[in-house]
Order: sequence, then structure tokens, then C-alpha cells
Amino acid sequence: MGRTTAGQRGPRRARALAGTVAGWSLVLAGAAGGLCSPVGAALAGAQGLGPSTYLVEGLGSGHGRGMGQWGAYGYASTYGWGYQQILAHYYGGTRIGTLASPEPGVTVHLTELDGRNLITAAVAGSGLVATWGGGNSARASAFEVTRADGGEVLYAGPGCSGPWARAALATGPVTIAGAASSPLAAVPAAGPQVEVCLPGWGQRAYQGAMVVLLNGQTDNVVPLEDYVEGVVPLEAPPWWASTGGEAALQAQAVAARSYVLAVLAKGGWPGSPGAICDTASCQLYEGWPGQYGASAEAAVSSTSGQVLYCQAGSACGPAGSIALAEYSASTGGYTAGGAFPAVADLGDSVPANPEHSWVVTVAAGRLQSAFPSVGAVQAVRVTQRNGLGRWGGRVEQLAVVGSRGSLELSGGQFAAALGLPSDWFAVLAGPTAPATTAPPATTAPPATTAPPATTVPRATTTTAPPATRPATPTSTPGAAAASSPSRPRQAGRGPGHGYWVADAEGDVYGFGGAVALGGAAGTVLAGKVTAMAATPDGRGYWLTGSNGGVLAFGDAHWYGSASKLRLRNPVVAMAASPDGRGYWLASSGGGVFAFGDAPYYGSLGHLGLRGPVVGIAATPDGGGYWLVTARGAVFSFGDARFFGSTGNLYLDRAVTGLVPSADGGGYLLVAKDGGVFAFGDARFEGSLPAERIAATVAGVAPAASGLGYYVLTTSGRVYAFGDAPGAGDLASSGATRWAGVAVAIAAPR
Repeated sequence: MGRTTAGQRGPRRARALAGTVAGWSLVLAGAAGGLCSPVGAALAGAQGLGPSTYLVEGLGSGHGRGMGQWGAYGYASTYGWGYQQILAHYYGGTRIGTLASPEPGVTVHLTELDGRNLITAAVAGSGLVATWGGGNSARASAFEVTRADGGEVLYAGPGCSGPWARAALATGPVTIAGAASSPLAAVPAAGPQVEVCLPGWGQRAYQGAMVVLLNGQTDNVVPLEDYVEGVVPLEAPPWWASTGGEAALQAQAVAARSYVLAVLAKGGWPGSPGAICDTASCQLYEGWPGQYGASAEAAVSSTSGQVLYCQAGSACGPAGSIALAEYSASTGGYTAGGAFPAVADLGDSVPANPEHSWVVTVAAGRLQSAFPSVGAVQAVRVTQRNGLGRWGGRVEQLAVVGSRGSLELSGGQFAAALGLPSDWFAVLAGPTAPATTAPPATTAPPATTAPPATTVPRATTTTAPPATRPATPTSTPGAAAASSPSRPRQAGRGPGHGYWVADAEGDVYGFGGAVALGGAAGTVLAGKVTAMAATPDGRGYWLTGSNGGVLAFGDAHWYGSASKLRLRNPVVAMAASPDGRGYWLASSGGGVFAFGDAPYYGSLGHLGLRGPVVGIAATPDGGGYWLVTARGAVFSFGDARFFGSTGNLYLDRAVTGLVPSADGGGYLLVAKDGGVFAFGDARFEGSLPAERIAATVAGVAPAASGLGYYVLTTSGRVYAFGDAPGAGDLASSGATRWAGVAVAIAAPR
């Protein structure tokens, strides 16, 4: 990976916790404390942990070269630095300059589309223009491009769903753009012009043009500033702007702009000639930036055209060249040096930084599996460091000593083999906190059923902070109930068990008998909440975010989180164990993380999924769970039975969740337009399309009886079906503080 992203990290507190997940024993130490170990210490058996366990304490996350993103936030929010001062600190030997006009274009390799047919549709009815060799062109509202007959077959249609009519056969690249911004347009248009449609997945908007290549690759050719606007909010949390970190976002914009131009100046990313990739290996990019809010756009526009130029005599590169401005999430307190001089990073210790320090315990068997040539591991000896910071700095060289010999490794190689956050670590002789301070550990599955290394948690985070922003409504009258049980009852059906709704900022609102107990406002999960789950008695709930962090409220206990993982995919779903003493998290890539008494039964992290995972639901006895993808494919684990799916259907809108029946003998799939598909003994009680309700669904939750369900829309409306008692919603409550977009709903069952 080129770097690690600050925007994907979870909360951090000063209490020490431990747990065991999938073969790893995990310990998190307070950021200000730690263990002492001499440089080059060797560990042949950790006293107190048993002879087969090793303890590793470390600092930072990522390679540490160039800017530390959390450090930049610390300097901005705590020290009051401007972005120019931040950049000068991290990127010594450079100067800020402004690009000459005109604005260059950027070619982005859209890796998610590799090998796929490209289906595009026009945004806002503007129409599309496809062009290819020889001055040929075609116009339509939507195009599908397939690779066949020795070229690219172009089909035209009215929208993402077709129907399609063959329009042409091109023998070279096909370029598709909005009619108002295509090469044939007199005046290019601003804003997104092209939507990429993935069946069963949804749409994603892009600016500029899509270029379909014969080799199976699809590129997005986009103006530089539009590209940077798409990168910044994915690489750094937009909420920084509201907590004194505006300058950190501005520094991120200049670094991202410099980085892409330097990569392209060197011929592009390996495997993508002339282009940069859209993953964390390069810089994260998901198209049209308008969906991410104004703070990132302001950071980009206020630094428009500004890049870092290498100065004469620096290690950055030839004088006047644009600097390859690398960055990582957290330096740990000292940058690594390299192309830019190593500097102390006081900003990195800002309390909000969850990556400043970490502790991991590793079984000797894990070491032996990582380095089998040495035999049974007897010791790990650090032999050389870079001399910068605690313990003598980052590990440059170490030896793994075993029964059959020793192996010399760099610190980076050792860290990569074990999934450690950085190469700044020390091998220590024991934990600082007794095991009694830890929450109950999850049961580790047998090695043969463990998820791949990318989905195994490495460390935990702490218990949830107290509520910082109580919800306003608890029971609000609303629209009159429909007379038929198969029709939706919008907010205000009457008393019942109640439910909670979380908005885009992470604030939680309670309705009916559900009392709001706190939310994510004021924590690093603010603006990142993706799912929630209720305790069985309805007296508490959990929130989880895209970074895998978990917050617990009321009688919900904190059992661990995935916030310390190097997640390849965001966490998108959560399910509680039936007794409320554990929970599962699921990532969009199919990884499953089990905590407390929630057993691990398997995951999809090792499969190449056609569409992201969007939901997880447990069986009534907790002996299994289902995963569902945006295409409606359903995967069963443990005692969960498969009853059918929509994976072989072409859906107009992606599936957003799964609701099991009360006895686990069936389930419902709910699509983003509110369409409902029933399988097994699950009862269809109605849907939004059947009631001619046009809305986008944010979440679903089962009624307490299992004979009904709630559908939450992004506008904050809650529709109750079957015997689910409606009790109010955000849209009709008159609440003035909520974020305007709802993201999750939970109800006790």
C-alpha cells in the first residue's frame, strides 16, 4: 500500500483492554503510557503470558513518510497552524507553488470495473455521447459496452435497465461523456454527467468522461480539481473542519494534488500506464464529490492549483519537479524520513488519534506460520533502528531465531507479515494491564475456519463515551395509520416497543418506548455511523461505523471492535447475539468480526463478490447468520438455512438489508426503493413501491414479534408493516437539530 488513510480509523481512549479474536490476543494501551524495553531487546518467552506468546507495542500507522494525517489535524486543531505551516513541517525541501493554466486532466483507473461490461446512464436527463476511432459517435440516454467480436460492442438504451439495441462495433477505446461536456459540446458542463450502473449494486456518479479499453480496463478522465475534491473526503474525515481542523483538510488537498501529478509524471501507477488507481494503494477515489459535503470542497477550492515543488539540493527530486507527497495516517510522533527530512510530530499525539500507539500479543504459532523456515520460534531480536524517537526509532533490521536457524528481516517485512500497523515497534516481555480489565473474549474459531488475514482484528478500542447529545423526540404523533395490515403505517401508529433512528452525524433519536441514550456526536464515529443494533430488552443499543469502531449505550456492553484493523472495506452492518452479550460486524467485502459470545461461523472475505455485502442478520438461537449483498445474493453460515435470493435477477435498485422471520425459517430482502422479497416462511406485509411511495431506504428492522418490519428512508420517514407498531419518525417529529439524512434503525426483538 502507498499509505494508510486517517479517515478509516476509530475512537481511542486511555483505558487498557484485552480480548481474543480469531487466534489473536489483543491489548490496547493508553496513548500516554506504555512499556519500557531497551533497544534490541530479545524475547524468548513472555513471562505472565505463557512461553508461546509475544507482546509487541508500537507507534503510528502506515509508512510514516511525509505528512501524518492525524498529526496535521493535531497541528491545526491544537496548535493553530495554517496549512502552509503544516506542509512546510512535513515536506522539507519543497515550496508551495501554483500550477499554470489550463487545469490538467487526470486519468483514473476504476479498478472495481475491471473485466466488467460498462453500463452508463446520463445524469439529470442530459444525454450521453459515445465517440470512438475515425470520428464516429452515437447519442443515447444510456450505453452498455461489451468486449466481443475482437472489439467493443456498443449498445444504446433509455436507462440502466435497458432494453438495449446494438449501436456499433468499435475496434479501439470508446469514450462516453455527458452530452453537455463531451468533445462535441460547445460549452462543457459542470457537475456530474455520467452515472455508472452496476446491476444489483446501484449507481455512482462521475464527472468528466468514461474511457472503455479493450484490455478490460475502464478509466475516468476528469479535471484535476474535480479529482482532488473526490479524494480529500475519503482520505481525511470531513468532520475535521468543524473541530478546528480546516487547515489539515487544506494540507490534504495540496498533498493529494501533488501526489497524483507526480505519479502521472512518472508514467502512471504500475499496471495502469498513464493513470492512477482509485484504491488505497494510490489515493481513494469514488467519483463525484458532491455527496461528501461542503467542507472538503472548501478545502480544495481554497487551495486550487497549489502543489509542492522540489527545491534545489533536496532529496525530493529534481528542482522544480512536483513532489511525490506521500502521507500516512499516523507517524507515531516522528516521521520516517526519506525523500523529506525526518521531523518530530507533536501533532500526532492529539487525543482524537486512535493510531498513535498500540499493543498486540502474538502467539508463537502465528510467528512460526509467518516464518516457517526458522522452525519453532525461540526469540525475536531487534538489531538495528533508525535512531529517531522512542526505543531508538523504527525497526530497520531484526532477526527471528528458531530451532532450525534465524531469518534476517527489515522492520517493514516483519510488520507486513504479521499485519502490524507500522514498522515502529518493540518486542516486550508482558502487558501493563491485567487480563481482568478486559471485556469477555470471543471464542476463537478453529484455524481451518478462520477468516483470511485481512479480516482478522488486530486490536481493540474502548468502551463508548457517555451520551453527548440526547435525542429530542421520544414519541411523536404523526400520520394516521392505514387500515390494512399490509399497508405501511408512517410515524405515529401508537404505543409499542419503539425503535431508534440514527442520522448521518451519528445522533440517535428514540421513538415509542425506546429512549435515546446517546450518540456518536463528539466522537470519532461522528459522521461515520453505518449501522446499529438493539439489546434484547430494549434498554440499550450499539452503533458501529465504517471504520469498525463500536459505541455502546444503556445496558449494551462493549465487547470489542474492528477499528484497529487495516480494513480493506468499510464496516456496513451489525447484528446482536440473541442474549445481547455479543455482536457481529460485517464489512462490504464480506469480512465478519465476532465479539463477546457471538461465535464466528465464516465469512466471504476470501471470495470475489459480485457486489458488496450490505447486511448481516443472526438466527434466533445465535447459531448462525446470513450475509446479503447489494445484488441480493444470500450466504448462510452456521445453522442459518438458505431459502433463496435475488442474486440471479436484474434489480432496478440494490438490496439494502435482510430481515429474518421470528423462527428463522425464512427472511425478507429489502431493496433501496423499498421493494420487499419474501423467502421461506417470511411473510410479505407490504412495500413502498406497492403503496406508490418513492423514497430511498436507509435501513430495515424487524418488529418484536417477527410478524412485521420497519422501513427507514434517508429522509427520516419510518414505515411500519404487518404488526410492527409505528411510533414516530424524524421527518414528522419537528426535530430541528437532526442532520437531515437518516442512516440506520434498530428495534428490540
